[in-house]
Amino acid sequence: VIRPALFETPGANPHPDLLPRQVVEIQLDALRRSDPSDDGIAVAYRFASAMNQMHTGPLSRFGAMLKSDDYATLLDHIGVEFGPTVDLDSRSYVPVVVTNDAGVSTAFIWVLSRSKTNPCGDCWMTDAVIPAGSLDRIRFA
Repeated sequence: VIRPALFETPGANPHPDLLPRQVVEIQLDALRRSDPSDDGIAVAYRFASAMNQMHTGPLSRFGAMLKSDDYATLLDHIGVEFGPTVDLDSRSYVPVVVTNDAGVSTAFIWVLSRSKTNPCGDCWMTDAVIPAGSLDRIRFA
């Protein structure tokens, strides 16, 4: 599959043409390829909403959070399974299950909304990534 340069990491940046699942795919791909310089973490951080960055930043703190037990499966994972994207009100919810090289799978729910501020007004940005256990436990009203 040929992917446009817009969607490739590490140079990926938010863009109004990206759909919520594409944003999640870019972030996951960046985190999967993260190296000791944390370039992949920096790509994921660029797609965090202003509110998310306010609560998880700066980048060094965001990186430490991703390396914690709750989120470490996202780094260097070997498999991803997507659940159905659900749009409620002004948010989009993208459930995923990532599997690491030890065969451990962890579910997460990405919560995204459209940015209303620059530098990328009207871009889908990640408000939160919530550890969720397994996909069977995820229910939407």
